[in-house]
Amino acid sequence: MFKFVKKENPEQNVSQEYIDSVQKKYDIEFPSLLRSYYANYNMCEADEVAFVMHKLEFCVEFILPLKYGTCSVESLLDLYRGDDHIPQHLVPFACDVDGDYYYWDINTGRVYYMTMGNIDNPIPIARSVDEFFELLNIYCD
Repeated sequence: MFKFVKKENPEQNVSQEYIDSVQKKYDIEFPSLLRSYYANYNMCEADEVAFVMHKLEFCVEFILPLKYGTCSVESLLDLYRGDDHIPQHLVPFACDVDGDYYYWDINTGRVYYMTMGNIDNPIPIARSVDEFFELLNIYCD
């Protein structure tokens, strides 16, 4: 399903009940593909994937885990939700090698890339999380 997954880490997957609790806490609803990813591949080791779009080169180092670690979806939402730094409708879910994030828009379903130095100009990457994961599968070596 996910060609970029190198090594699974099943003991750190999360349950559907846990995903439901996160959705309720942050008033979001994860796309079914992300729910499946967190339930089966949370904290997995993944290949770095590079691709070109809009004449720019992008790289995805990893999909953020929902839970665990210092850089999880939950920890970033806790950080961002309180300071209005990142709009409330954007959920970080993937990271590049420079520590910048790919965001999923809970209103439109679209995926954007933003650098912390230029959060006012998000770059559209995909029409959905599903399309984003397809892109990773296509460009995975």
